[in-house]
Amino acid sequence: MGRPRKIFEGQVYHTKHGDVEVIEYTAKGKITVTFIDSGTTVNTICSRLYRGDVVDFRKKLTFGVGLYDHTLILDLTTEDKKYYYSRWYNMLKRCYDKRLHEERPRYSACFVCKE
Repeated sequence: MGRPRKIFEGQVYHTKHGDVEVIEYTAKGKITVTFIDSGTTVNTICSRLYRGDVVDFRKKLTFGVGLYDHTLILDLTTEDKKYYYSRWYNMLKRCYDKRLHEERPRYSACFVCKE
């Protein structure tokens, strides 16, 4: 095992999901980082930063339009999360999945309003 690396607030790291800036370093290797491109703030641990495994959950879009913001559902039970996620995902699938539109053309004119 190598020497422990030092992390300083304000330092920028390159990860698999984009560059992040360290906003806060707390005891026991816990850090808060912000993705430079999206502005998303994530709480993580130092080892994930070293490996480049810190994930920007707001960067990946479902079907190119849907943003899965997991922080909005933290207070729900696992069963409720699965229920609401499947409803949301299937709604987007009916509107934006090209393969589904080939099988069921009636959905090809569907869209989700921006509100």
